[in-house]
Amino acid sequence: MGRWAQVRSALIAILMVTLAAVSCTGQEPSALELPQQTTVVEVEEQVPPTSLPFVEPESIDSQVRLGLTRPASFLPNEVSMLDQNAVIISDLLYDGVVEADPTAETLRPALASEWSHDDNFTTWTFTIENEARVKPSMVVAHFQRLISSPPSGTTAFLLGSITSVSVDEENKVVFELVGPNAGFAWMLSGLQFSVVGNDGAPTGRYRIDSDSDERMILDAIDASPRVIVNWTPDGLEAYNMMTLGQLDAAVVDPEDIPDAKLRFGSAFEDLSISKFFVLNPRSELTSTTAGRKSFHLAIDQADMLDKRLPESVVSASSILATSLAGTNETDCELVCQFDAVRAEAQFGSDVIATSIRVGVIWPDQYGVGEEIAEDLADAGLSSEVVEVTNEKLSEAVFDGDVELFSFGWIAGSTSIDAVVPAVLGPSSPVEPSTEEAAPIRELLAQAAITEVDADRWKLLNEAYEVALELGLILPISNETHRLARTPAAKELVVRADGSIDMLR
Repeated sequence: MGRWAQVRSALIAILMVTLAAVSCTGQEPSALELPQQTTVVEVEEQVPPTSLPFVEPESIDSQVRLGLTRPASFLPNEVSMLDQNAVIISDLLYDGVVEADPTAETLRPALASEWSHDDNFTTWTFTIENEARVKPSMVVAHFQRLISSPPSGTTAFLLGSITSVSVDEENKVVFELVGPNAGFAWMLSGLQFSVVGNDGAPTGRYRIDSDSDERMILDAIDASPRVIVNWTPDGLEAYNMMTLGQLDAAVVDPEDIPDAKLRFGSAFEDLSISKFFVLNPRSELTSTTAGRKSFHLAIDQADMLDKRLPESVVSASSILATSLAGTNETDCELVCQFDAVRAEAQFGSDVIATSIRVGVIWPDQYGVGEEIAEDLADAGLSSEVVEVTNEKLSEAVFDGDVELFSFGWIAGSTSIDAVVPAVLGPSSPVEPSTEEAAPIRELLAQAAITEVDADRWKLLNEAYEVALELGLILPISNETHRLARTPAAKELVVRADGSIDMLR
């Protein structure tokens, strides 16, 4: 195996570990050891609800009452991005150097008051002024720990691009990158890059006033409202408390989503968690655009879920969540087009005589694979669903031993900078190293040196559209968040990662 193949194999193995995480349901609740400087007190009795059902809702300017299930950890580098309970608490307690404003698609200061880059976008400098919250040396130490022991998941894509992080002579934090990345600041806004203080101390705008088995109270260090978290054993009990007027918002179980939409008018926007299938450009039968488009015609993308997945998983025509900053509405004519008769007419005798292999690595994707196999059968093709491990699927993809395979992505931050370069870049199994993919490579290279967000995002959207035109991607589903909100809390904005923005 040549050096190029070794690098590709190693990178796809990392990505496949990420994909396995996409199918998880989040961590099981367990006891949390709080930072040493946090005072833990017992709350003796339940405070009566401050509002009742069918009563005019009170403002949440002074306090917000949340119903959550206690996560296994609050530390941002340990939380499961699939567990919205953990994401919300971790985001309140810990800040990154910058943070995303979900209402304006811009970045704003967090631990860093300002930031800049060199002409090549390979050196990024962040000014830490409020050293009462965190010192520059603590930021450096935090990222050095992350780089030496990266969390599982999509953070590896960014951490692997950092060659060094240090404090310069002006006491600023400096990141050196292996190559240009004009979207680096957006990437650092991701929750899992939030800075953890000494002994796990919070660095965000909230501090733990008290915590017990029943309730955690968070006080803001600025004018943000107080947060009262009622710990519940599951989303069902949290939703029941919400219907009794005891909560302003709650992370509910998927089966409660329809009722919350009707009862409270709650909206459940999509998260940056997507699943899709890839038509393998390394397999002979799917190596050309024409061949892949024939398969697209044969597959009814809109019918893939077939009511088998929770209410929080919705059919999607794009892998770019609409909640991600920079996402354009993409014409899904190619992937949404379904015509089994036309498909059968386009398949040659060599394809019809071959058994099409559909590779899956998650149990819940096996059913989707079977739906694809049934569609292919309707178009006159025989096929088999092959459930394999991450490592085996990685080998099968690069050896061309599967024609279609399941894939997925959890964005490391809330802009498309955290999706398109990773999913379509040279280290991804989606992007073929052939001449027809040259436009993708050129667009990604140009985006990496384009400073203006809107201009860079336009290039990234174009790269994604080229991938669709080449027939490489078959979108299947996106996940939605599960934060039900009462009318009083409707102004709570949920970011693409599931966190809530308390700055209004």
